[in-house]
Amino acid sequence: MSTLDGWWCEGYIPDGGWIIGAGEEYDDLSYQDQVESQAIYNMLEQEVVPLFYSRSKDRLPRRWIRRMKNTIKWCAPRFNTSRMVAEYTRKFYNPSALKWDELTENAMERVKALSLWKSATRNAWGDLQFVDVQVQTSREEPFASWNGHKPELMVGGELKVLSQVRLGRLKPTDISVQIYHGQVDSSGRIEGGHITDMQYVENSLNPDGVATFAGELPCRVSGQQGFSLRIVPNHPDLAEPYESGMILWEHANR
Repeated sequence: MSTLDGWWCEGYIPDGGWIIGAGEEYDDLSYQDQVESQAIYNMLEQEVVPLFYSRSKDRLPRRWIRRMKNTIKWCAPRFNTSRMVAEYTRKFYNPSALKWDELTENAMERVKALSLWKSATRNAWGDLQFVDVQVQTSREEPFASWNGHKPELMVGGELKVLSQVRLGRLKPTDISVQIYHGQVDSSGRIEGGHITDMQYVENSLNPDGVATFAGELPCRVSGQQGFSLRIVPNHPDLAEPYESGMILWEHANR
């Protein structure tokens, strides 16, 4: 019996355990304690204790036992130390060991190169600029310019996004241009966004240092959707693109 945080978000099933509340978040922690403590007492009184003391003729709490077995059957294979260590080894420990070997060979040649790249990229990050963004839409027909004033799109269609980016002292391979997209809430913010990488259009870098990147978004769900473009650093030896703390968003959300 727990609130929906930590592993219980994935571990809870309706016939195996109980949840306190419905995952609400409170700014007032004292009020949260009051609400959740009352919910615990109500659940104990109305569900947990009656279920435990409800016995059959053989004096066994059959429904309680069934619920506990469901919990063990569901949770034990998924939430245990053996599985956790094996997963961590596969996803993190082994890749980290391999990366260490790669970066430190030849007198740390790749580490030194990465350090120089980070410094040069940080110095040139201010050169980056979104020059233009073009959006086209298609559904079983050639792509046509999208009228942003009438943004209704049919499920099953596609958005094609072209962006011109001024690189300055950077190269196209130094950056990742991404489409950040997802459901839009009532205040216009994208909730639980997804990332689609845009690709550099070969030989599009002009003498002014402006390059074109292209990406496509399939329209698969209904409702109010939104997207915006952003740029993050890109290098094969970065652990992840956010470690440098550099990110450039396009000004206008769409």
